[in-house]
Amino acid sequence: MPYIKQEYRKEIEPYLTALIGAVQRKDGITNWGMYNYITYKLMLSIPHDRYEIMQGVIGLLESVKNEYYARVVGPHEKKKINQNGDVQ
Repeated sequence: MPYIKQEYRKEIEPYLTALIGAVQRKDGITNWGMYNYITYKLMLSIPHDRYEIMQGVIGLLESVKNEYYARVVGPHEKKKINQNGDVQ
């Protein structure tokens, strides 16, 4: 899913770095509204003149959610299970 060619990554990385720097607050508090706004604007930038494309956007969001869970949430849950024991 997010595994694009290195050449494409190099092309967009400076923009992502600048965007992330603008969103991250210095006090460490996450501004969920900013992330929501950015995500929504990105979704709107995808042509949405056909239902199939709209469904593709929904699928994209679902894939991102699944990847985040697999890479971030899942390992955190495993760590906590190991620390505190499993729920029986």
